[in-house]
Amino acid sequence: MTELVISPVSAYFLTINSMATKDSSYYRLRNFCDFTFKTKDFDLCSWDELTYINILNFMNFQREKGLSYSSINVGLSLLKGVALHAWQLECIDVEKYMRIKSIKKLRTSRFSAGRALSLNEIDILKKKYLSANSIIEKRNFAVFALALGTGLRRNEISKLNIEQFKEDKIIITGKGDKDRAVYLNSFVRRAVDRWLTVRKANTGALFVRVFSSGSLGDRLLIQGIHGCMKHIQADTDMPRFTSHDLRRTFATILLDVGADKFAVQRLMGHASLSTTEIYDRRGDKIAKAAIDMLPF
Repeated sequence: MTELVISPVSAYFLTINSMATKDSSYYRLRNFCDFTFKTKDFDLCSWDELTYINILNFMNFQREKGLSYSSINVGLSLLKGVALHAWQLECIDVEKYMRIKSIKKLRTSRFSAGRALSLNEIDILKKKYLSANSIIEKRNFAVFALALGTGLRRNEISKLNIEQFKEDKIIITGKGDKDRAVYLNSFVRRAVDRWLTVRKANTGALFVRVFSSGSLGDRLLIQGIHGCMKHIQADTDMPRFTSHDLRRTFATILLDVGADKFAVQRLMGHASLSTTEIYDRRGDKIAKAAIDMLPF
């Protein structure tokens, strides 16, 4: 095993400016290392043993677990970037790097994978959790309400601080370190306020770990946000959904009720309207409605 002053992952992270991108990349790469090298510590990985077969095996593993092709492709791009630095650090030779570079992305459809929750499902969860009294249920539902009612990304929810709340809105720093204002309706505000009565703080992380004793811990990280959704599903037998499905639901419902696409784009923090349009699932319904508007 080559003795490294810096790992290829650490070198790769030096090229990334966005903290949000670093956070999401960290978890994806840690999963790869755990699968391939049986350790989550980047510095302990045998990077000189990195091959294109390692990456193909991991992609197949992700596919069998049901991950979306788009998510697997994001991971592939990350691994190609790490492989580049592994070559530059002389962990692997150029032949190994070129084989990894040649791996093709999985072919996927234009439409975003996953699902949008129905209004009936949302109503069921509202009725159950707005009257719940346990600390962990209040926290989990506040996470759910924010994701559903604001369209925030999972890492954005994780990084929220209490002081970011300004009456009826929160100021978010999203991808590309761009700030945007996200407004809160009464449903979201109520769910968050119920959690804040338990949180009992004026500053610091909005969402924190909750121990079985009822005491509160440190900031809830990205995987913890995912865990909140899994807890709700287990508690209600609701069909599987992720925090990103709640973001998808937010956009889908707004577009379905006729919200301006550019407004939805700003709320979602998308740089391009074409990205927002991926969430538009109205299909033939909106096409027919447009034809019906013809004045002849």
